[in-house]
Amino acid sequence: MKSILLIGFAINLFWLSQTETNSNHEAAFEILQEKCNVCHQKKRSVVFTEGNMETWAEKIHTQVFVKKRMPKGKKFPLTAEEYDTLKTWLMGLNIPKKN
Repeated sequence: MKSILLIGFAINLFWLSQTETNSNHEAAFEILQEKCNVCHQKKRSVVFTEGNMETWAEKIHTQVFVKKRMPKGKKFPLTAEEYDTLKTWLMGLNIPKKN
C-alpha cells in the first residue's frame, strides 16, 4: 500500500513539474515576443520562436543577465517580474550550467 502511495505521489510531482515547466516556457516566450522580437525583427537578427528559444537560451542568459546588454534602449525595458520569469525559465533548463 505504501509503495502505491509513493508511486502516486511521484507521478503527481512529475506532472506538476511538467505543468510548471510548460508555464515557464510560455511566459518566457511571451516576454521574448513582446520585448525582444520587436527590435530583433527590425534589425533582421535572430527572431525568437517557441521552437528555437531553447537553442538561444545560453546566449539570452549571457546578454540579459551576465553582460546586461539586452534589452537595448529604453523603449522596451524588462520589469523585475519579467527578469524573474526569464531567470526561472533559464534555471529550469539548467542555465547557467552548473559546474
